[in-house]
Amino acid sequence: MVALVLLLVTAGVLVVLWQWVDGLGLADADKKAAAHLDVVKVVSGIAVGGGGLFALYLAARRQRTQELELAQRDRAQAHTESVAEHTRLHAERTAAAAEQDAAERRITELYAKSVEHLGSASAPVRLGGLYALDRLADGNPEHRQTVVDVVCAYLRMPYPPVDEADQQEWIQEREVRVTAQRILASRCAPTGRHPTAGPTP
Repeated sequence: MVALVLLLVTAGVLVVLWQWVDGLGLADADKKAAAHLDVVKVVSGIAVGGGGLFALYLAARRQRTQELELAQRDRAQAHTESVAEHTRLHAERTAAAAEQDAAERRITELYAKSVEHLGSASAPVRLGGLYALDRLADGNPEHRQTVVDVVCAYLRMPYPPVDEADQQEWIQEREVRVTAQRILASRCAPTGRHPTAGPTP
């Protein structure tokens, strides 16, 4: 469309200038031919200049289009990266939450099993429960106070009287309670653990 308009304008200028030269009434044929030649040169210059301007317009438009496409690609790339980062962070949060839930379940199961062992009629099983609670406190500082409370509650339970018929059971219970006191002593020491034996009943 632009080329057609440029062609029509050039042709119009050529016709106007050609008629203008004819209207000058030049008697000398050589001068008239020279004037016509100058008209052709001027029109040719106009055509070349217009074509150059049109070429510059096309180049500028092409560059603008390329810049817009590049900006669009950059935005799309940034959006893709943002979505990928959001997905990664969500996956990390989900994995961390699942890991924390699994750890809490393990702690709860270990705690419940250990407390259950403390209620056993067998002294070795009760000892195992105490040691399990001690390990639980070692690996989970936030549960240490709970472990201390449970061990204290065990020690507050009535101590069975000494009976010759149940002498062995009494000795075993005494060992369980000594172990419980040692655990408490280690938990109440300034460093959090105490290598020496605790008090005896």
